Amino acid sequence: MEGIFEDLGVDTRIKTGKDKEKIVQRVGILVSVKYEKKQGARPKVVEEEKRGYDIISQTLDGKEKYIEVK
Repeated sequence: MEGIFEDLGVDTRIKTGKDKEKIVQRVGILVSVKYEKKQGARPKVVEEEKRGYDIISQTLDGKEKYIEVK
């Protein structure tokens, strides 16, 4: 299991429950970005910008999708 997290670049050292939430959130974002890319979209992670969503993804037809990872 550790190998999966290392491949994603996620630090798995859990000190608090908040750390666990951050790990789960990060994995969710990375999986979503990977999925969007496989669909031919161009995802951009914007979670640090506090917009109310984590990813903006432009689809093949030029539309924007706003993705919130929970």
